[in-house]
Amino acid sequence: MGVHVLEIEDMKVTIYIPKELEEDFQKYHSNLKGKLSGIFARELKKEIEKMQELERNLERKDDRKLVVERIKAELEEARESDFQLGYTHGYNTAGGMHASNLQTVADYASDPYFFRDGMIADSIYEILDFSGFAVKPDQCKAEHGVSSPKRYIIGVIKGIAQFWREIKDEL
Repeated sequence: MGVHVLEIEDMKVTIYIPKELEEDFQKYHSNLKGKLSGIFARELKKEIEKMQELERNLERKDDRKLVVERIKAELEEARESDFQLGYTHGYNTAGGMHASNLQTVADYASDPYFFRDGMIADSIYEILDFSGFAVKPDQCKAEHGVSSPKRYIIGVIKGIAQFWREIKDEL
């Protein structure tokens, strides 16, 4: 590999010529002398454009990451809000439920895996529906403005269970 120091517009630039180009470079050096600045500028521009494109792609990915994180946070906030609404509704309304239904829902909620498959037992839906809770997704959305009916219903179940835990020792 040959080393050549070139002066380009008040700059000294050291270039390394690979062995496979060394002979041709020596042969055409005098013809290339006035053109090296342009050749170097074109290649430098290409490299800078590649770096800028990479930077833009990284910014887009960073922007995308920020957008995704923001949306995830907003969705989680909405789900939590839906859960809290359901919890409050369940807790405040549980006192009007029939004792056997109240106990069944509370027992169901005490199972740590009661929502393990993303499904709530049909019997619980029936009890909630019978007790006057909006349990169908369209009902939840229409009556309570929730975006996540399942989170709302889980909140209802947890609220009922909390009410039961608080009163069961007094029975």
